[in-house]
Amino acid sequence: ASGGYQESFHDARDAHHDASTYSALLDPVSPLRVQFASDIESAKSSLVSSLASSGGDPTDPEFLSSLERLRSLASATGLDRVDRAAESSAALEGTWLTLTRPNYHDCVGKNAKGEYLYTLGRMSFDMFRPCDLRCSVQGVFGPCRRVDGRDGDPEGMMECVPRSLRQELRDGETVLRTYNIVTAFTVETP
Repeated sequence: ASGGYQESFHDARDAHHDASTYSALLDPVSPLRVQFASDIESAKSSLVSSLASSGGDPTDPEFLSSLERLRSLASATGLDRVDRAAESSAALEGTWLTLTRPNYHDCVGKNAKGEYLYTLGRMSFDMFRPCDLRCSVQGVFGPCRRVDGRDGDPEGMMECVPRSLRQELRDGETVLRTYNIVTAFTVETP
């Protein structure tokens, strides 16, 4: 485990309160930083592996333990906060794949392929009919796109933004993104 590393990092951080010393601890070539990066990569790998072995169950004890390990490693350095530079980064944009199993309420079982089954009504908050139609879920995706207020409001999104934020968006001080949820499913035959 990496408990010794975390303790040494906390000791070093707590012993030095000025920003320059703290920044030195995060220097990409420092041994402490190299070990931290290795521990983070190991924790990420463990997290994905435990999720795969549990069939995507985010309540699985092994997954929760892996998640806690990753969270504590990120917290050890204070790097688990949102960074303004990263927030405006194009790296956040794209189509994200949800690795966890679908977690709609009232799962009605699994099909022969092991895909979770739900009723169309449950998946759509009863917006689509027939509500009792059984569907298997193959995947859940989340396209994330930037809406640029300086480009003439391409999708009319500015009308959905509180007035107090519109000028920030137009000036480029704040980033607005859309995030939709796309569910790939198949209607199951009886």
